[in-house]
Amino acid sequence: MSLIPLVLVALIILLVIFLIIALRKKEPWAPDYYGMFIIGIVWMGASFLLKNYFFGGLGLVFTIIGIVNMNKWKKHSPWSNLSRQEKVLRLAIFILLLVFLIGGIIMWLYNR
Repeated sequence: MSLIPLVLVALIILLVIFLIIALRKKEPWAPDYYGMFIIGIVWMGASFLLKNYFFGGLGLVFTIIGIVNMNKWKKHSPWSNLSRQEKVLRLAIFILLLVFLIGGIIMWLYNR
């Protein structure tokens, strides 16, 4: 049995949840250039380890966008300054990403 349909369903559900959250916000969305910079650095490093240079190219693009807009980096609040709703959301995202990471490792080991 292939896990690909399950992963696709999980990603679609995740996308719908994020769209609902984004559409409920009253203020307009502004990009987080610091986040783009961090994503770019991580993707570039991971691309060399996985020998998937497409993600290295995307990582380079994200890193450049983050560096060019360094003056627009948001100040990130420490955990103690977050509201209860923000803490729950960040914890849920972290747990979901951890589940995807563990699932990816299991799939990699299974197919190896």
